[in-house]
Amino acid sequence: MNSKIEFSFNELNALNKLLGQIKTESHLTADEINFFALSPLIISSYEKIHKEFMNQFREQLSNGEIKTSEPQRTFDPKDDFLLTDRSFIGDQEKRLRDLGQQSKDYIKQMDNIKREAYCDLVFAPFKPTENQRKKIMDVLESITRG
Repeated sequence: MNSKIEFSFNELNALNKLLGQIKTESHLTADEINFFALSPLIISSYEKIHKEFMNQFREQLSNGEIKTSEPQRTFDPKDDFLLTDRSFIGDQEKRLRDLGQQSKDYIKQMDNIKREAYCDLVFAPFKPTENQRKKIMDVLESITRG
């Protein structure tokens, strides 16, 4: 299956910078990783790539070209961005706690509305449960108090 994913110049620029950093840097700091992980341009690019991947995956699965070890999943498109990886929350909590002081100072100056929006960026493009979202908001609150 051929596909054509459309990216804006800014999305291509962000992806180019990300891939260049990964290719040329032997070690990326938490701040460098977070810069890309929380970038709206990277998030929108990832969402486009993930949607196309899932479309091709479903097509190959239905054609019998690939098999999955997860017979209980239907791979319904409405579930494409549900957050099912249990380690994701712990990884994101650690990522936030490991932020450099400049990033923590940025979070400290946020009002509650901006912290909520930042929390959404931490998850994007995935859709967290209320409990998952609360855990990340608790970490952001602790940074604000710290």
